Amino acid sequence: MQRLKQAYWDLRASKGKSLLWFYRSVIAEVKVRMLFLNIKNRSDKRHNLPNGLILSLTSYRPRFAKLHLTIMSLIAQDIRPDKIILWVAEEDYAFLPEKVLRLTKFDIFDINTTDDYGPGTKIIPALSFYPNHFIVTADDDLYYPRHWLRMLTREWNGDFKIIFAHRVHEITLKNENEFNDYADWTFDIKHNKAHELNFATGVGGVLYPPNALDKRVLDTKTYLEICHKADDVWLYWMARLGESCVVNTQWPFAATTWLGSQKVGLVTDNLIQGRNDSYIKQMNKKFGLP
Repeated sequence: MQRLKQAYWDLRASKGKSLLWFYRSVIAEVKVRMLFLNIKNRSDKRHNLPNGLILSLTSYRPRFAKLHLTIMSLIAQDIRPDKIILWVAEEDYAFLPEKVLRLTKFDIFDINTTDDYGPGTKIIPALSFYPNHFIVTADDDLYYPRHWLRMLTREWNGDFKIIFAHRVHEITLKNENEFNDYADWTFDIKHNKAHELNFATGVGGVLYPPNALDKRVLDTKTYLEICHKADDVWLYWMARLGESCVVNTQWPFAATTWLGSQKVGLVTDNLIQGRNDSYIKQMNKKFGLP
């Protein structure tokens, strides 16, 4: 009987969360479309960083239907990056919807084709083509509030070895030579202290200063062999090998995904099926504990 009661309350909580997500997603889409009604009046205020700023993302066919909404929310930011670049695999370009292609009329937005590095496509080509720029990564299925980019870039304190992220986990240890399983880490930390165990998650957006990552980040052969579906794990190791640390911003970021965009994704696979733990073990074997 107790189990039935618990199952009942769990189901109610789940339905409540689903309904909340539905409303948030609908409201986010309305906000984006309203912003675009006045897009000619958008801010041309430049960011405060000393080098150029690239806002970089990738996508693939199952996510294309809602991709234009994410890009619209990025174009409508209240500070202006030097470029917003969508990287897509060459074989996917022909399937981009007209709603996405039309957005290239804005001089700030480009679409580039590249080799397919899975989720790593959102940063690996950008690092290769823009090694002296700050790079901010974004996901392809989220609504980004108008002040999202400003809240991320304003955190930079002049230290090129500090990576800022809107959503950070803290790695916990079994012992000094072994991480706990990913599911047992401390998720969504609130403090903003640099620490070698801070782990940036791409979902909220991450700001990478030039040369914050080890040069081996561009070793795509190794990446594809041992970590091709866990770019966050790969980038954590490359940050630590590059003697950089992650800092959590003080701005609370609530991820709002578009309706229908989460039918295909990595989060459930990586966590429930233990893929992150597998990738972490492979990275540890290849590079050692960072």
